[in-house]
Amino acid sequence: CTILKKCRREFLELINRSKYCIKYQRGQPLILEGKEADGIYVINSGVVKVHISSYKNKPFILFLGTVGDMLGYQIDPNNRYQVSVTAVEETHVCFIERKDFENVLNKNVAVRDDLRQTLNNELSNIYLRTVRLAQMNVSEKIAEVLLHIADAYQLNYSTGRFTVNLSRQDIGDIIGLNKEQVSKCLSDLKTQKIIAASGKDLQILNYKKLEELIGK
Repeated sequence: CTILKKCRREFLELINRSKYCIKYQRGQPLILEGKEADGIYVINSGVVKVHISSYKNKPFILFLGTVGDMLGYQIDPNNRYQVSVTAVEETHVCFIERKDFENVLNKNVAVRDDLRQTLNNELSNIYLRTVRLAQMNVSEKIAEVLLHIADAYQLNYSTGRFTVNLSRQDIGDIIGLNKEQVSKCLSDLKTQKIIAASGKDLQILNYKKLEELIGK
């Protein structure tokens, strides 16, 4: 975790002594929106979806979390989690109790400043992405989400190949589309030979073309 790299040695040792290593299976929740915040989670392996309940309790996925990401610091004034986090594949995390983490923050100014900056960046990215998605057509939204998923699943750039454990509906929940729209657009991209897909395996055949679709 990049934030904790700035901890002094004695606090890193405290975290190592007090942390719990937990394994979650696909579909298991790590964090529930509205639940009392009891600690911080750092992803050691795997991928999770960070989501909120939106209109008519329909889930909206804010982003995918992956190795090194810290989760659980998004809380409201009542010390309740503001987001839910669910494993989308087998995921291993380190759990740090809130009292231990706050002890680190109180005595490590650099760590506290980094955490504040990380939260600000996260909120800014979500805001900008929401605005961008509102202005995109369906094809552009699919291109955007494919690049985001490829990054989360650590795309092998030599082959363009990665394995996704997200359903078509999960993909739609990231960009506000239904699974039928997702399936149709993925099929169109396959026809254009921009991607190849077989089950959970995806391959980006023309990475530059995807970037061009979203104006990169």
